[in-house]
Amino acid sequence: MEDTKKSLFLGMGTMLAAFSASLCCILPVAVAVLGAGSAAFAARLEPLRPWFLGFTALLLGFAFYRAYRPEACAPGGSCTVPVSRRRNRIVLWTVAVIAAALTAFPYYASSLPQALAAEESAASVTALFHVEGMTCSGCEAGVRLKIEKLHGVERVEASYEKRQARVTYNPRTVTPERIIKELKELGYSGRTIASPS
Repeated sequence: MEDTKKSLFLGMGTMLAAFSASLCCILPVAVAVLGAGSAAFAARLEPLRPWFLGFTALLLGFAFYRAYRPEACAPGGSCTVPVSRRRNRIVLWTVAVIAAALTAFPYYASSLPQALAAEESAASVTALFHVEGMTCSGCEAGVRLKIEKLHGVERVEASYEKRQARVTYNPRTVTPERIIKELKELGYSGRTIASPS
């Protein structure tokens, strides 16, 4: 029973470390989808990502060592793996898969399905915004999801490498100032760099 508690503690610690490692990218998407408060502090976690990743690897390594370390067998006795140890291994592999998915989030976040874009009308315009504070593809997804929720926005393309967002919208229903306000609510600073055309 004590071994199960230790394995559970290691598993929870591993998942928490993996979640923390990608929090800088998960939080902007969650804020955009759920409409929660500001995600500005998430960008501050980006420099800590290597530490969280290392801590995740350390915890997983220790958990695998504990789960698969050889046990001393009594001479002439059988060396069967106890049922509790088999259960711990199943839990450990489940935790490892979840931790891998969490730590890889910044790499697959940009492929999250975009909302279906409305057909562009003749009255729509496109503006280019400078967005300061994006650090990964998760930030791109967060910006895209948040701005697409605005009534009148037809299409959003975001690039964290270029620190830009290209927004196609109906100027009768949404303004560049409103788009910049939404960016600030996500924790980014924004300004128009190419006027609507």
